[in-house]
Amino acid sequence: MGQKAILQKAIGNDKYDSDGAIGILKRLDELTKDDMVVIINNVGFDTFKSALPTYSEAIALRGLSESFDIIPIEYFENEQKAIADKRLS
Repeated sequence: MGQKAILQKAIGNDKYDSDGAIGILKRLDELTKDDMVVIINNVGFDTFKSALPTYSEAIALRGLSESFDIIPIEYFENEQKAIADKRLS
């Protein structure tokens, strides 16, 4: 399943197809916290996965992710640090 299909399934945008762009806004307003996490993970992380931590995109994505208190940022940081340490040794 492609990213577009995953995103469409997550937001269920066919629900308001007849409303056009306003329908998308209505559906986005109905998203649950879990739906938003799926979207952030599938779109945000995939789009900005190569952004350095100091890039504005990475800072914004981290802030958004942390605001949900569901995405384990510290776990990812520890995992990446372990990979980096392994490379250096």
